[in-house]
Amino acid sequence: MSMLKYNVVVYVLLSTFIKTTEGTLNCDEHLDCPAGSACLPPGFGKAKQPAQKKCYPCSCADLNQCYIQGGLHGMVTQCNCSESGFTGCNCETNIDDCASSPCLYGGTCNDGINYYNCTCLPGFSGGNCEIAFSGCDDLQPEDRVNGEYVIYNSQDEPYKVYCEFHASYGFTFILKEDAGKADLNRLRSYYTEVLVRHLRSNGHQYDTTMEQINTYSSLNLSIQYNTNVDYATPLNSATMGPYLYLGFLPTSIASSQTTQGYRANGHDFTFSNCDGNPNSYLAFFVNPNNNDPTGYYMSCCYTQLMRYWIGDAANQAPNYIPCKYFYQFEMHMGGCGGYAINGYNTLDDIFGAALGFRFDI
Repeated sequence: MSMLKYNVVVYVLLSTFIKTTEGTLNCDEHLDCPAGSACLPPGFGKAKQPAQKKCYPCSCADLNQCYIQGGLHGMVTQCNCSESGFTGCNCETNIDDCASSPCLYGGTCNDGINYYNCTCLPGFSGGNCEIAFSGCDDLQPEDRVNGEYVIYNSQDEPYKVYCEFHASYGFTFILKEDAGKADLNRLRSYYTEVLVRHLRSNGHQYDTTMEQINTYSSLNLSIQYNTNVDYATPLNSATMGPYLYLGFLPTSIASSQTTQGYRANGHDFTFSNCDGNPNSYLAFFVNPNNNDPTGYYMSCCYTQLMRYWIGDAANQAPNYIPCKYFYQFEMHMGGCGGYAINGYNTLDDIFGAALGFRFDI
């Protein structure tokens, strides 16, 4: 006898056996019944519990979904799929729990049986990725990996930052073209210091923590976007703006003929403001059109003060960030302090600088 004929005979005999024994074999559980049948209490619905269960034919994908339903032509076996996560005549089709697209902000939905979970993009959390991070410090400890993230400002606008994590603190760097969206005050815990990372033409990156000199240590640094209220205006603001602005002394103080300057990695670098010129800033230009600077940058005012924070007071960065986070910068100090733009003259080996906002974790 061929295998096909053998299987047909077995199927017919088994079907006949199940049919002829329908409701006659006593049982306590499904395993007590022949294949293709379930151990069920006879009666109407699941609620009725007679003393003895019996074996009835059942085509449900899960035998636990079988129940006996009474009708005009006697009792028949039905499948109850409710709350099982399946649908179909025999509860054989898994319901797609991701059909409603429950994962927000670009999260990926992973369908299960009667459940789903979301794999969130970096910068988002929550069961449905519904929590949009507003800063690097929002990341949970297990998710704090150095890298680029999308965070949201107070107007619910997305922008990209690079988060760099250390043991108990970190730094946020703003993508150059997204600088106008950043909540500058939200990104930092410190108002008396910033990290300025510069990129050299050889590809190496170096860090300098910048503060006020000791004389003005109680004065906060000013961080502004495309404005410089109470501070001197960058010479190339119109040509190369918009810009991030790091102000040291406001014009009301910088216009005095006093000792001024900046503190870099714990050392004061100063000059005597010989003529009361009120400039005291570092400006980081977005320069979307890649314009060349204007003014006297080629012929005037490069001093060692313009480079101390780049050379003598810089440490090699422990982690490198992408080039797109570096801005062309302009530094101006004084009257007699100096003026410089990177990429030219004595700063021709400097590709750019990134402004890092410190936060605690």
